[in-house]
Amino acid sequence: MNLSSLLGTVIICFVLFFGVLKGSKNPEIFLNAHALMLVLGGTLGVTLLAFPFRKLKEMLDFLIYGLFFKKKAEDLFVVADLIRIAEEYKKDPHGFLSNYSVANPFLKEALKLLSKSALSYDDLLLIVKNRRDSFKKRYNEDHKMLLSISKFPPGLGLLGASSGMIEMMIGLNTSGMDGIGNAMAVALVATFWGIAIANFVFLPLADYAAR
Repeated sequence: MNLSSLLGTVIICFVLFFGVLKGSKNPEIFLNAHALMLVLGGTLGVTLLAFPFRKLKEMLDFLIYGLFFKKKAEDLFVVADLIRIAEEYKKDPHGFLSNYSVANPFLKEALKLLSKSALSYDDLLLIVKNRRDSFKKRYNEDHKMLLSISKFPPGLGLLGASSGMIEMMIGLNTSGMDGIGNAMAVALVATFWGIAIANFVFLPLADYAAR
């Protein structure tokens, strides 16, 4: 996981623990199984209903290998690689491709194409641009999918709150006014997790995909 993702995850956990759980008189109420099942399970079910499994797998691969495991090359490193390649080309225009090591995937692929085929400059440029556009198109699709998914948890949270309030009203006949406070708190737990998951998980991931 890169430093930015790791730091963001730590801060989110810190905010949830000290801002919500630590200050609550009854933190166990936030782990209500029915609320979590409705929001998490409902989001998973609606997502599978809304999008093809192949698209979801592609998006998951992007998140796993792009956000957590892939180390992005800094712009300065790319410039340094280009300078080094240019210097090697000046020394040996025909053999400079035999010994290269770069971090940027597009530059690496371009050099690999140069070393293994007799492509012209225009053909190579067209291939690299098409690859770039293909990645941009896929990231844009992932961005739209994550934005759509981010709408599901808050809606399911409101559904949980509505069902909880219905049960609370029914329970007035037996528990009276004494049970309203605890029942209302349980009813709002689903709404809390729906808003939290949308804003702490899916919306940041959507913005990451759009970069």
